[in-house]
Amino acid sequence: MEPTKYCPLCGSEYLPAAQACADCGGPLEWRRERDELPPLSPDDRWSVMPPGMAGLLVEDDQASVQDYVELLIEHRIPSAVLPVVRIGPDGAPQLVWDGRAVGYRHYLFVPREDYTEAETLVQEARRRRDPGLAENPYVDFPEEGCPACGSPLPDAADECPDCGLPFASE
Repeated sequence: MEPTKYCPLCGSEYLPAAQACADCGGPLEWRRERDELPPLSPDDRWSVMPPGMAGLLVEDDQASVQDYVELLIEHRIPSAVLPVVRIGPDGAPQLVWDGRAVGYRHYLFVPREDYTEAETLVQEARRRRDPGLAENPYVDFPEEGCPACGSPLPDAADECPDCGLPFASE
């Protein structure tokens, strides 16, 4: 089977020599045949990932990450989920609470070759869920604020007054 290209904007399919979509002018991407994904093992969240490089796609609350995983499965893109862990004041690893009483924050990883397509799918899902979300969900916060949400911190605070992130004061 000869490899083909497709337009990620409108879905039109093209022969390999084509450079841009004749219908909408968008750049073309290579279409890859994907294997069916094996069922996700609750004991090994990396069981569906093929060998090779994986990239961090997003960090979000566990319910949202599960929605993204299901979306990626529909598009036959393997993914892996790990909880976000920080080292607590006592030196022990602790799960990071999402701040919304939904659960804990999680990282979502995808293989390098699927990253661009997965990023587009997840960004569209995020915008549908929260239309007010900025195009780029990552924000640089000032050094003196909370590293998680950027809120100003009172002197000698043990946790952020807005998001509840615990940290050791100096």
